[in-house]
Formats: sequence, C-alpha cells, structure tokens
Amino acid sequence: MESPTRDTQVMNGTYGDANLAVMYVVFAGEAAATVVDMGALPPTAQVTDVIVKHDALGASVTLKAGYASIDGSVAAVDDYFMSGVDGAAAGRADSIVHPVEFDTQSLITLTTGGAAATGRVTMLVSYKYRGA
Repeated sequence: MESPTRDTQVMNGTYGDANLAVMYVVFAGEAAATVVDMGALPPTAQVTDVIVKHDALGASVTLKAGYASIDGSVAAVDDYFMSGVDGAAAGRADSIVHPVEFDTQSLITLTTGGAAATGRVTMLVSYKYRGA
C-alpha cells in the first residue's frame, strides 16, 4: 500500500518551502466577539499547524482561531483551527486539524468570546508555501 503523497515532488527552493509566521495582538479590554485579522498568508499556502500562546486574559475569556479569504471568495471559518480555548489563565493551545491549503490570499483570524480580554496573544502559524 502506498500513500497518495508518495510520489509528490518535495519542493526545495533556495531556502526551502517551510515557513513560520509569528503573529500577535495585545488586547486592552476589547469586548467579547472581537475578531482580529492576525495576518495574511499568500495564495497556495498550506497551513500545517497553528499554536496559540496567551497571557491570562480575564475570567470567562475564550478564544478561537480560523481563517477568511481576503477577497471573500471562500466562506470564513472562524473556528477551523481551534475553539473554546480557555483564556482565563495563561496557556498554550495547539490545532489538531489536518493541513488546509488556500487558493487565494487568506487571513488567519482570532476571535474572543465570553468576556472582555486584556493581555497578549501570540499565534505561530506553520505553513508550506507551494508557489504561485
């Protein structure tokens, strides 16, 4: 039995094709349901992992991470990578989804829930750039 990806050519650019985008936001009492566009990824980016590290943001604060296309051609999914992350105490959350590839330039989003948030959230987005 062979994996469907067995014969896939591995890209080997000058500096490779693995990338890490470090994105962050500092909340200063923003209300629940605040949506933050954390950063843009190029077309053909295949997101392989998302890690969220956060300060103690306040009692009842929750976080979710997702994506949206910049041009609106793909429906946004605000909790694709993770949802229900408890932000009351400082912590870390890892996505457990399979890789997703974007055909258009896309945004990584972070949405607060539960209560007003105060503190820093950092997202580490690992992705493979396949080229245009």
